Amino acid sequence: MARPAQEFLVYRGGKWVTKAVHDLNDHVTFDDIKFNYANIVDYIRIVMCVMAGFTMNTKWHLVTAFLILGSILLDWIDGPIARACNQCCIFGSGIDWLADILGTLVMMAWWTRYDYAVIPWLLIATSIEIGTGIFDFSVTATARYPKLKKGQSGFFLILEWSMPENGYTNLGTFLWLAYPFYCVFRTLEYCYGYYELVNMASLLTSVTESNFILTVFLLNRYFLFLPALLYIWCELAYGAHIIRSWIEISKTTKPSAEEIVYDDVTGSVMGGFIHYGILPSSYQTLLQDIYTDLQLKLHTEYKLALSERKVFWINIWQRTGKKTGLMVEFDQSRQLD
Repeated sequence: MARPAQEFLVYRGGKWVTKAVHDLNDHVTFDDIKFNYANIVDYIRIVMCVMAGFTMNTKWHLVTAFLILGSILLDWIDGPIARACNQCCIFGSGIDWLADILGTLVMMAWWTRYDYAVIPWLLIATSIEIGTGIFDFSVTATARYPKLKKGQSGFFLILEWSMPENGYTNLGTFLWLAYPFYCVFRTLEYCYGYYELVNMASLLTSVTESNFILTVFLLNRYFLFLPALLYIWCELAYGAHIIRSWIEISKTTKPSAEEIVYDDVTGSVMGGFIHYGILPSSYQTLLQDIYTDLQLKLHTEYKLALSERKVFWINIWQRTGKKTGLMVEFDQSRQLD
């Protein structure tokens, strides 16, 4: 059984036009998917990012780190949950990317709070991540996701190493984790006053002296820096892959006769009419009854128009000119507002 028709805007000839779509049973609405298990995970991720935005202004540094990294690690399971429960949906992809972007922004804001010098570099990295996310979701929403073929080379070689044919390798997963961990632990250096010490200390000395915290910071700075850079390269290459595979409806595709252009000009296919929406079924029935009644009352004019193959035009109400108001009388006149 089909659901009632809904209106959507579709792109035709460089303009947005309205089109009535009858939702079939295999279409879903927000109410159908809002409590999908994977979506609930992403709601939690979003809340964690917002909480981190508050705690980063306090002395609860480990709490902030836990919230940011926890949100990122939960991103590891939302996809598998959606696939295991057969709950994959475009809305879920959007919520997933929203959580990703929030995590990236909070992470950037936290680090730059202590070190202004990293702002240009983090801005570049964050712009790449957000840009890739926007274009990734755009193609996801079209249900035409570009396939990543084997044999990538040159600038796109990193994709062959990390995510051939759109699937993450172990290296790809490691790079994906390396970037946020690197950023968070670099920020913690400032939070706990280790920044200057890390600049002067050596890894061998910290291990010899059993300084665990210093060792962790040194390992992070010198062993995760390159993987973090490779992750940004991977994101940039994947964003470029999406853009080079971009497909959209051409402006030369003109609206069909039944589509109403949202453009009040006489050049539109519907004569410049503005579409105000679909009437409720009761009003549709009323107009149909009026039309039937007027066909009988204007029988002679109607037959003449048919014989001459002309449009049988009935102007029920006029709002401009010398005469305004109801233009013809019919049985249902009193039912009109």
